[in-house]
Amino acid sequence: MAQQKLDRLNGSVQSSLYPATIPDEQLYAEPEALDLQALLGILFRRWWIVLMVIAAVFAFGMIRTFAQRPIYESTAKIVVVTNASGGSSAGGDLPLINDLQALTRSRSIETQAEVISNGTIADEAFRNLSPRLRVKGFGGDSLPGWAYRVSTKKDTEIITVTGRAYDPKAAAQLANGIAETYFKRDLERNNQATKQVRKYAGEQMATLKKDLAAANTELSQFKRRTGLIAPEAQLEKVATHIAQLRLDGDAAKAELAGARRQVNAFEDQLHAQQEKVIKDSTITRNPQFAVALARIDDLHSQRAALLQEYTPRSREVQKLNGQIKAEEASLKRAAEMIVSSRTEARNPIRDDILKKYSDGVATKAALSARIQTISSALSSRQKEFDALPEEERQLTEHMQKVEMLHSTHHMLSQKYYNLLLSERSMLPNGQLVAQAQPAGGPAFPNHKKSAILYFVLGVMMAAGVVTIIERLDVRLHDPSMMEQLSGAPTLTLVPIIPQGEARLISDVDQHSPLLESFRILRNNISFSAIDREIKLLAVTSAGRGEGKSTTSANLAMAMAMDGKRTLLVDCDLRRPSQHKVFQIPRDVGFTTVVTGQHKLEEAVLPTRVPNLQVLASGPIPPNPAEVLNSQRSRDLFRQFADQYDVVIVDCPPCAGLSDVQVIATLVDGVVLVASVGETLRPHLHLTVRTLARVDTPIIGGVINKINTRGQGYYNYYYYSYHYTEDGETQTHRTHRHRRKSLSAARK
Repeated sequence: MAQQKLDRLNGSVQSSLYPATIPDEQLYAEPEALDLQALLGILFRRWWIVLMVIAAVFAFGMIRTFAQRPIYESTAKIVVVTNASGGSSAGGDLPLINDLQALTRSRSIETQAEVISNGTIADEAFRNLSPRLRVKGFGGDSLPGWAYRVSTKKDTEIITVTGRAYDPKAAAQLANGIAETYFKRDLERNNQATKQVRKYAGEQMATLKKDLAAANTELSQFKRRTGLIAPEAQLEKVATHIAQLRLDGDAAKAELAGARRQVNAFEDQLHAQQEKVIKDSTITRNPQFAVALARIDDLHSQRAALLQEYTPRSREVQKLNGQIKAEEASLKRAAEMIVSSRTEARNPIRDDILKKYSDGVATKAALSARIQTISSALSSRQKEFDALPEEERQLTEHMQKVEMLHSTHHMLSQKYYNLLLSERSMLPNGQLVAQAQPAGGPAFPNHKKSAILYFVLGVMMAAGVVTIIERLDVRLHDPSMMEQLSGAPTLTLVPIIPQGEARLISDVDQHSPLLESFRILRNNISFSAIDREIKLLAVTSAGRGEGKSTTSANLAMAMAMDGKRTLLVDCDLRRPSQHKVFQIPRDVGFTTVVTGQHKLEEAVLPTRVPNLQVLASGPIPPNPAEVLNSQRSRDLFRQFADQYDVVIVDCPPCAGLSDVQVIATLVDGVVLVASVGETLRPHLHLTVRTLARVDTPIIGGVINKINTRGQGYYNYYYYSYHYTEDGETQTHRTHRHRRKSLSAARK
């Protein structure tokens, strides 16, 4: 769609005609959102409003900025120790003491910042300032909310306290005062919590001291009543001996079971050897074997007796162990001499098995004696342990109670004195790492930043104001609106003619933008007449002063320049102007021909433009609509079509007048002229509706008084191709003719 519009601007339009069938609500429909290009166009078109708003906002802002009292800013930095004890960690394992000591520990960095932000700390720091400094720095005896700010730095344990005041010294002292007040209150809070912990520990010490004294009294009375002094040592000694005897018995039983298995295995092997080699050999017991076995039993008895007084590792017991091992070795040697005589040759295998069998028998006998001795000693010690009186167990319980109370009292005593030391050496949970210093210059207001801010604010407000004005303005500013209201294409865009310059294309240079715009208009009208011949063409506008008479004259000249026999008829019978344009008399013209006073040939006058003739309006009648609607007028228009190639009819404005409706029934098409910045959209809409009622096709629109130097929605470029004096072709720009309408860009 956008490309079709651009093609029409460059000299081609659609061949069909466009009836005016625009609904009423289209005129008052909500405008589409403005894009950046459209907004820039509006700002440029209303540049004086933009400048006024920007200047007003900027002036107000700078006056307000310079009127503000300068504010100075100073910053103090605090390092807070989080999740650490404020004093000694003397809580130990007592839950209540740990809970009380938790009051002295610093919380998270955000929690501490919130504590410092509390208004009471800032108010106390403010009251600590001198009255003169309070008035000078803050303007009174109350601290304003803007005077301080507390913030934290991410991923650090640093809290920043910022003080603001009208005096740099006051700002620095306020920031430092807030930090010092925070440390003071934190120290007081920690001391109070530590005092509570110490007080609780002291109360528990007094209670334990009473319980310990009562327990000691009960123990003394029990000892005097039972006569027991140290039963725990006796119980421990007996229990230790019983345990050792049981361990020795279990070990001996395990060794005895192994020895029995070996003896049985050797005995089986001996029986096997006897069946194969020696049948009449005899085995006799050595008399020394019985003597050695008796000595071993006696030594084990002595060892069991010694274990009642000594430990297994004592020298006396170790000496008996050596004697027992020596007797066991002697028993083994005596066992080797059991076999006394042999009648046949000796079997070496059997001799080896016999030796091992003898050793096993000796070991089994020694282990059996040892187990018997251990069992006897264990039975004796168990009876002794079972014989201990019940009072000894009760005495042990009393002594354990005293020991427990004594240990708890000792632990609490240590904690109490640690807490007392912590209370006297308590430190706050942080420290001041950067003291606030008086600032060298004010932080607020910043004149440079304020100027930029108010300038940007002015631009934004100006954009808003001009946008609102644009929405409220009913004048035609966008050429695309002409197409939206009429449903017909824009045939040409006529540039604005500066004051004092020629308004007719016959008086301008061949490369003039004005002449080029009417050439485009002529061509577009010719293209519109491909399927339908257009000879009678009416030119009208919505209101007066929009350039429809000048457009009619220039269009007629453009047609004549194309070699067509052209007639320009001034049918504006209310305010005629063509006689002034061509400087011809008005006393003979259209009305005198219609009334029969003159013939057409007598009223038509030639012009200095070849092929162009003009029929003036003639005297102004009292009833223009009746004159135009007469049969004589209709006949005259048919005569125009028969004698000329093209007839251009200059009509009166359409809004509020019925003349154009009458003329529209006599012509082949209507060209609607609109002036940028002057034509009212309601009037244009009314014109379109008026023409729609008589079913007259609108050939297209002419947008008049275009500012070609603007930077709005459209620019215009015209190029001519001509020969220089030396005969070479040269392209040069005579006028810009490039249109970028908002609606075309959207579509």
